[in-house]
Amino acid sequence: MKAVLRRNLRTENRRMRKFFRVGITYHLSLITCLLAVVSEGSVKVVDIDNQASSGTLLRLDAEKVVLSSATETLEFPPERILKLQTEATSEQPGSSILLHVAHLRDGSRVVASDLSLSSQTIHLTRIGGAKLSLKLDLLEGIRFSIPSGEIAGEIPENIQKIQRTRSAEDRLLITAGDALDYYGGIINEIGPETVQFELDGEVLAIPRRRIVALLFHQNDSSAPTLPLCRFTERDGTSWELIDLTYNREQQHFRWKTAVGIEGITSFSDWVAADFTKTNTVPLFQLTPVSVQWTPAILWTDQREQEPFLLWQQFTKSRFEHSETASDNEEAPVFLPDSATGRLRRPDQFPLRTLQGIQLDGKVYQNGVTLSAKTVLEFSFTDDYQTLRGLAGIDDRIRPGGRVKLSFLSGSTTLYETTIRGDHPSVPLNLNMNGVKKLTIIVDFTGGIDDGTRLNLVEMLLVK
Repeated sequence: MKAVLRRNLRTENRRMRKFFRVGITYHLSLITCLLAVVSEGSVKVVDIDNQASSGTLLRLDAEKVVLSSATETLEFPPERILKLQTEATSEQPGSSILLHVAHLRDGSRVVASDLSLSSQTIHLTRIGGAKLSLKLDLLEGIRFSIPSGEIAGEIPENIQKIQRTRSAEDRLLITAGDALDYYGGIINEIGPETVQFELDGEVLAIPRRRIVALLFHQNDSSAPTLPLCRFTERDGTSWELIDLTYNREQQHFRWKTAVGIEGITSFSDWVAADFTKTNTVPLFQLTPVSVQWTPAILWTDQREQEPFLLWQQFTKSRFEHSETASDNEEAPVFLPDSATGRLRRPDQFPLRTLQGIQLDGKVYQNGVTLSAKTVLEFSFTDDYQTLRGLAGIDDRIRPGGRVKLSFLSGSTTLYETTIRGDHPSVPLNLNMNGVKKLTIIVDFTGGIDDGTRLNLVEMLLVK
């Protein structure tokens, strides 16, 4: 394995030296110059009712957010806010500028123009030249040479798959043609041109140009504290904060992250504070107490309606659907036990998702796909005010497809509609006051199963 790795990397050593020396000062100056002038304290608040309010930010702390508009002073408790953001706009730097992202184990990420690792400490040079040093045990991984236009995107799925696989070693991910290879070993040092990587007892100098990402071994530890908000800066850096205050006189924010990092960000370097994770709960992050799925049963003559033959037909149909689901990502998500209607094994949680759902021309990376007839039951201990989301037939199936969607609380129908492939997707906004048990039913229309899959995306319970 070492010989293959050496052979693949040898031809890159010479070209790599030139690559990292070209134009970095110019690119950093360009990014700095493109930041817009920010109106003093001008912000917009989106509350949990999806109502937007604008004004000058007077105060932000654990107790309240206060805005002054042209006509009044507005106050919001943090638990009533989904998002707080600046109203200033800025021209974004060209997407060809390459940057690095350090991912912290609390979910924060730091964008850097350059970085190095020595003595178990990562040293980051941020856009504009500011320096930041972090202990290695705070890091989950590093991604290299990402176009600035892709910084805000999710970690690519091929990296996430490797990331989810637990390992006692550090891992180095490199390009191999159009694919991605990774090696387990020890990351000793990150220099300006190479990474010193110990593989099978031998230290290899790997050109940084070939490296897609580094994933660091994580010791088992307690989960980080639930953050107050995600705080995003103009260069794409975002912090998962447990404390945030605003100093109006000095025009800056003072903050502390879930892993204990403290800092100050000027108002002009700030973009948004997102409280969604604190004040909402993704519905399908919760485990349903019951899942039932009943496929359609079709017969061609009266003889097959006899009870014994009908049962055989039902069993055959259920088996065929179950077999399909094991290999087909677009098959029914849930495979219940025939006797209890509950999921067969705890390891089937969290609920499996369909990647890349496409509704009305927009791609949603995560959502659930259900087929008729599916019945989901959720039981809540917390109080929620609203359930929001979007329901529709995937663009790649349209204009075909039709299912009946119902939401019930006990015997009370909260909402019911028919979702059609020849109609736009349907926004959902259900009143959840007093609801402790929620039943979602995806049913056939007219008793016909045409293979339709209903997509539910962005399903959020608002506290």
